[in-house]
Amino acid sequence: GFDTKDGQTAMDMEYMKYLMQDVPPVKDDKGTRYTFCADYAFRVLFCKDVFFEKEQEYRIILPNEVIEDGKSYPIKLSEEYEICDLNTFFEN
Repeated sequence: GFDTKDGQTAMDMEYMKYLMQDVPPVKDDKGTRYTFCADYAFRVLFCKDVFFEKEQEYRIILPNEVIEDGKSYPIKLSEEYEICDLNTFFEN
């Protein structure tokens, strides 16, 4: 996590435990290791810490796409937009 302006931690271990609830933690002499499977990555994508509750955004999941490198899609909010299907979006 990271500290907010009032000294509280934004993403605490309870949030991480929620994200990794499907794989039991592994304890050893070095500490506790938490893991989660790619099948449950939607929790990371759709669950926001309360620190970010005022942020507005769109999130799209493409479960059959593997992303090797990031790609930027510049959006200018002052323009009008046409709604199109995802295949058309990714072709442009």
